[in-house]
Amino acid sequence: MALDDITSGSVVARQRLEPHPSSVSRARRLVTRALGDLGRDELADDAALAVSELVTNALVHAGTPMEVVVSRRRAEVVVEVLDDNPRLPFRRHHSELAGTGRGLHLVEQLTTAWGARERPPGKAVWFLLGGEPVTDTPTAGDSTDRGWDPDLHAGSDPDAELEALLAAFPDESPPPQHREVVLLDVPLLLHTAWQQQAESVLREYLLTRLTGDDDRVEAELETHASVHEAVVLLQEQLPAPERGIHPDELMASAVEPLVSAAQVAFPVPPGAVASFERLDAMLDAAMELADAGALLTPPTQPEVREFRRWLCREVRDQVAGTADPRAWSGHLEMTPVVTGAAPSWDSTDVVCSSQALVASGDTNSILAVSAPAARLLGYDSPDELTGRRLLDIIPERFHQAHLAGLTMHLFAGRTGLLGREVSVPALRRDGTELPIDLLVETVSLPGGRHVFIAEMKVAGPASPA
Repeated sequence: MALDDITSGSVVARQRLEPHPSSVSRARRLVTRALGDLGRDELADDAALAVSELVTNALVHAGTPMEVVVSRRRAEVVVEVLDDNPRLPFRRHHSELAGTGRGLHLVEQLTTAWGARERPPGKAVWFLLGGEPVTDTPTAGDSTDRGWDPDLHAGSDPDAELEALLAAFPDESPPPQHREVVLLDVPLLLHTAWQQQAESVLREYLLTRLTGDDDRVEAELETHASVHEAVVLLQEQLPAPERGIHPDELMASAVEPLVSAAQVAFPVPPGAVASFERLDAMLDAAMELADAGALLTPPTQPEVREFRRWLCREVRDQVAGTADPRAWSGHLEMTPVVTGAAPSWDSTDVVCSSQALVASGDTNSILAVSAPAARLLGYDSPDELTGRRLLDIIPERFHQAHLAGLTMHLFAGRTGLLGREVSVPALRRDGTELPIDLLVETVSLPGGRHVFIAEMKVAGPASPA
């Protein structure tokens, strides 16, 4: 660490870091020590957490050497993380019911402001501490230099700067070398859930690969960064469906066709196809480890796996010109095979209950059914439902919402409708729908497994049995 003079806008500390997991703790120590030298120990905890997030992002998504720079600007402290990947980050948006608060959301909460700027051959992501809170923190890409500049931004108007930026960069058609990919019948809500599942699984898988000598570690990080390029491209190009905040709004917005798009078209550079092929292969390898119990990740629904394969195949084949677009709606022609064992759990209380209860596992299979629940759904015996997929008692227009909600709960902690009574239709054996009041509670088991117990009450006149 090098200490320079501490005049306004001066560099206080800087350190070059290698693309290795140990760089996270080194960055924390650098920033904490620099703030101590400045007499700003009260900022140390927030700064350490924020720089940990930025270095982790650079480690996982860039995979290049990086540099951490701490500067002082009057009463403010600026921390920058520089890497050699030019792709600027952007903040993901989640509903208020989301259980996530990680990444750039955490940086936003901890700091006065944050942003990013281009710094060839890569970028610099920065955050500011100790100044007056900025009401409109510029998202990455919202300023001409994509970042903080003490002279440029002193007394500036962020709204005016944003308008000027948008005027300076009008929409342009994709370069001729890009190929347009067209996705048909796109399940947008499932894509949102898959993004969270993929992020979690890829991080876990990366940790299993960071072994061996420095050359191997560097190669793994470079491959992971390449894979992430495909994930980010999809995240930027596929729209997110509108989701309500309150339970009634959430239910109303979570049905087909509101959660799907008939067509989404976007440009893909030819060089990105290799990233999609690596993404497909890496997630297949990770799923094999997960199924064998070698990864500490929740079960993944077969539709989520097939959705990723469909995405990667469509990009690969369309860019290569070997196939016309094939709709997702026709992709799953057979009942998906559920992988992974059901959680071990004592079902006695559900089976013997006088209430209409259905218990399902985190593999989405029905584990136990009470006799009143079986009768309510038109079955002669609970055994006729036990072992089937929970989707068999959910109307098809809610299937995507159910699969996405389960995935986002398991991989991101999103609570959704858990613990909230809602009015929904249940699908009976004869194909009719029964309006019910549904309350779902979670039972957490050892090893990170889950069981979901649903209590059903008739909300209106029952359909004839």
